[in-house]
Formats: sequence, C-alpha cells, structure tokens
Amino acid sequence: MLLPCRGSHQLFTRSFVKKSSKEFSVFDNSDKERVRESLDIVEVINRTVSLNQRGRDYVGLCPWHEDSRPSLTVNKARQTWRCWVCDKGGDIFSYVMEREGIGFAEALEQLADLAGIQLTRNKQPRTEAGSVDDPRFQRKAMQWVEQQMHHFLMHSPNAKGARDYLENRKINKESIARFNIGFTPDSWQWLTDLAKGTLYPPELLERIGVIKKSEKGRYYDIFRGRVMFPIHDNAGRCIALGGRILPEFTTDQTPKYVNSPESLLFKKSKELYGLDLAMDSIRKDRRVFIMEGYTDVIMANQQGVTNALAVLGTAVGEQHLKRLKGIADQVVLVLDGDEAGQRRTSEVLDLFIRAQVDLQILPLPPDTDPCDFILNNGADAFRSLMEQAMDALDFRIEMETTGINLLVETHKANAALENILQTLSQIPKSDNAANLRLRQVFPRIARRFGITIDDVRNRLGQLRKTQTPTTHIEPNTPTPVTPQRKPNLNVREQELIEILVLNPELTDSAVNGISLERLPSEHARLIIQTYQNRLNSGASTEFADVLLEIEDRTLKSLLVNAIENATNKAASVRESAEERLNELIDAYANDLKEGQMRQNLEQLVNQDLAEDDEMEILKQILDDERRRHGISSPMDG
Repeated sequence: MLLPCRGSHQLFTRSFVKKSSKEFSVFDNSDKERVRESLDIVEVINRTVSLNQRGRDYVGLCPWHEDSRPSLTVNKARQTWRCWVCDKGGDIFSYVMEREGIGFAEALEQLADLAGIQLTRNKQPRTEAGSVDDPRFQRKAMQWVEQQMHHFLMHSPNAKGARDYLENRKINKESIARFNIGFTPDSWQWLTDLAKGTLYPPELLERIGVIKKSEKGRYYDIFRGRVMFPIHDNAGRCIALGGRILPEFTTDQTPKYVNSPESLLFKKSKELYGLDLAMDSIRKDRRVFIMEGYTDVIMANQQGVTNALAVLGTAVGEQHLKRLKGIADQVVLVLDGDEAGQRRTSEVLDLFIRAQVDLQILPLPPDTDPCDFILNNGADAFRSLMEQAMDALDFRIEMETTGINLLVETHKANAALENILQTLSQIPKSDNAANLRLRQVFPRIARRFGITIDDVRNRLGQLRKTQTPTTHIEPNTPTPVTPQRKPNLNVREQELIEILVLNPELTDSAVNGISLERLPSEHARLIIQTYQNRLNSGASTEFADVLLEIEDRTLKSLLVNAIENATNKAASVRESAEERLNELIDAYANDLKEGQMRQNLEQLVNQDLAEDDEMEILKQILDDERRRHGISSPMDG
C-alpha cells in the first residue's frame, strides 16, 4: 500500500524486517521520513485513545493495561509516546506495531496509507535501476513530461488558444503555476519527437502512459490539443495526467477528457486530485470537499477553499476513504446539479456508512458544477452555499420521497421506505455516533411516512437480521501484542544510551572508546551499532533520526525511555555528559584489563608453562595491579 529517494543506509535491523516468500521488504529511509513528517503522532494516537493536553504533553488511558489514571504520555515535540506503567514507548510506527500486533513493514504501510503516501517499495522482484520498469526512472520521466507541457503552455505562441481558454475560465496565473497546468499541441508526435536524444526512450514513455505504439510499430502521442492537468501523489510528484480537449479541436468522436491509463505509478482508485496541496488545510479544518473535476478544485482553491479534492474518472471508493479517514472527520460531497450527480451519491452512501465516515451532501443548482457556480455567482455565494450541506441520511430521505404522495402512492411509499432502511441497516452496531444520529432520524422517517417510531425500529431490526454480513472499514481496535523479549540492560549500558540520545555530538568518542564486545546486552549492542553505522556513513546521529532508522519496537522503546530518563536527570546531574562518558570509557577499559588479568591467572594455574613464560605473565599481572592502584614501579625514576 509511502518519494525522492536519498541514499539509504543499510539497516542493522534488517533481521527485524518482515520477509516475503521471495524477497526482503526493503524500505528507503526517505519513505519513513515522509510518513513521519506527514503525520502527527498526537492525531494518530487520538484516533484510538482520547488524549487531553497537560502542559506540553498529551495524556490518555493506556490501551495495554487496566488504566484508571492516564499513564500514556505523548510528547508532541519529539513525536514519541510512553506508558509509565507498562514501561514501553516509541514513535508513531511502534505505536501501530504495538496496538495492531504487527511488524514494522505492515505498520509503515498502514501509516503511509493513512497519510496518503505511496511507498516506493516494490513488491515485485526488484528491477534494475534505470530500466523502463524502474519506478524512480518512471517518476523522473513523468516529471520531465510535466515540465515540457507546462513550459509549452506558458511560452509557446502555439499555446495561445489554451491560454485564452484558461483566461476565459477565470483561472489565473497563480493557479496555473500552483497546479502546474500545461498544454499539448494538436500533433501526433510532438512529445515523441521532443524525447528524441533525451534519457527517456519511447518504451519508457509508453510505460508511463503518455505515448502509444501503433499496429505498424510507430509511436504516437496520447494527449493532443489538450489543456493538461498533472495528477500528483501526496509527495507532490507527477504520477499521471488528465487532458481537457480545447473546443477548437473537438469532434463528435473526441472525448472531452482523457486520463492517463493505470500504471506502476498511478492507481486511480486510490488517488485524489489536489491532495498534495490540500493536506494541510484538511488537517486543520478536519473537513474535505470532494468535487468531480479538475477545474472545480482549481477554482475552489483560487477562491480560498483550499481543502477541495476531485476523484479521477471514478466514483469515490473504499481506497479513497481509507486515505481520508486519517486526516478528515467530515467529507462533503459536492454534487453537480444534474440527475447523474444525485445518482452517484446514492451509489456511494452505503460505502460511507460502512466506513463510519461522516458524510455531508452539497447539491448544486440544476445543470451547474462548482466551477460554473463560482464563475456565475462569485466566491461569497459559493462559501455561503458550502454551509448549507446536509446530512447524507437526510439527503437520502429527501431523494427517495421527493415527488411521491406518501399517503396515496402506497406501493412507491413502501419501496422508498425499504430503500431508506436498507441504507440505514449498513450502519455498524459498533459505530456509536452513527447510531445516535440514527435514533434522531427515526422520528423524521416516522412523520414522513405516517408510521410510528416503533414501526421504523422494528422494520430496521428485521432487515439487519436477514442482511448478509458485509466487510466494514472498522476503526482500529486493540489487538493482543506478542510479548517482546525483555531488555536486560545493566547500569552502564543505560547510562551510555542516555548520554547519546541527548548528546549525539559524543557519538564518535563513544563508539571508538567502547568496544561493542564489551556490552553484555544484545539490545545495547544493536543500538550502539546503529549509532556507529550512521557515524561511519556520515548520517545524522540525532535522536529522531536514530529512532526512525531502528525498526524493532523493543529497541524503539529503549530509546524513548532513555531520552525521558536522561531529560529528567539532566537538571540534577552535576557532571557534564562528556565527563560521564569518559568515566564509562575508563570503566570499560578497566574491565578489559581485569579480564586479561583473569585470563593470565588462569594460564598460571591451569597450564604447564615454561618458567620464562610464567615469569612474563606474572610481571604483566604485577604491572597491571600497580597501574590500577596508582603505584609506581620500583624501577621508575
């Protein structure tokens, strides 16, 4: 189911990454960074645990033990969590891992889906870098195509018709730049010829869906004489294109809109036009407006409605809802003012109900789309109209009963009631909020159809009993977590990690002064190995970056506990971090010497050595003892 890939570092935690039957699931650090940066841990945890702000932190009831006092603490600044009773913690990834009882790979996919981020991981056997099937190469080619089309629109004399079209539609230059709108001339081989001599062969352009190959083996452009609307992923990268034919090139056989075919980069059932630009506004308002066309979104955005999106040649589907649930509490479906628009609402209403998404409906006047409405009535009228959105259930009742004399046309009335109740029966019994609204709807249905509330309730109950269970998009629920091996760090190891999480500048001294072999705990060795690997590769050793690289939730918990403990100690510890580290280095060095001494003594006691060898070992032991106690040798001076 998360991106310009920076050079990744080989993770020592590779053994913790889930394997498929064919290959490792390898993730680039940039994927993890994008997911982390796109989601707020407070918002994610608040979806399953009610959090309240307490000072700089947020607190809630821990889902892993019987908690009457809030013991789960979420640090918004560090994007970490910790339960002080369970003595476990971590970041946004380990929270999902703990809650769902899954591995890092699955948690990353869930969070990427929540954030609307397409992961770069290829589930198929890895392709050769730079091949026509290489996703990164395809993205680079698509970026090049987008740039050529935008440049042609802005600078070519042959694009004047397109510029005039946009101007007539009141789409200003700022919007053209913001959405990177382009144009393709009415030519069969404009793009094909343009690509000659570049890094992008025809086979690659065919893969990304911008040219085709004829039966005679000649390549030709798919988009001709069209205003081009780039479709971006959540990272703002072009993954597909939509083209609107100019009126001057229109024929009876010419489709008004042509979209890119599905490809490795583009799955229309998952993507939403404008999501990359609208994400911040949606998170802020917790509401999103779903429209039907590119120009609808652009015009709404131009008038300050920056949380507007559009579907891409398909109805709103389950994948769209998955992407929206994590960032919006309410979805407003803006319908074109025609019969088809209302019919589409009826088709998706059941899906919204099963997904437990608060759906509002905003019907427009007849034969009007959002863009036309704004052009004809102005932005203020559109903003006023947006506040008139009605609850989807109420809208369904209005749709089913409009034009029917419910007291006379009993057959139609019964059919309408059945359709309404069939929709209501899709509401999961676990959705308390929806069921509360449902009880509020009962009186309105009863009044409308001239029956009692009990009649409505009983008929709905009968439908639920006979209904075939459907797959619901349920909210996350606690899942038993497989117990992790208990870390067993000694005092020195704890102190070492606490020093590093607050003082990454001391990493060089620590990893070079303390041998990994001297650390008895596997957990401590793995953490210090990560610091060492990142130091050697020139990567950051800041706490957040180390925490992100580690994929094992036990190790994540150790790091978070370490920084919490270190922060609490900082005010009371008199010695500097560097002084404490030097003491640890000396202590580990003494351990090494004592170990060597014990080995020498064992040799003296247990082995039959030559007299000269015995004397040499005895001399080493005496010298070590003198140094340890600060005693000068009799020969010194």
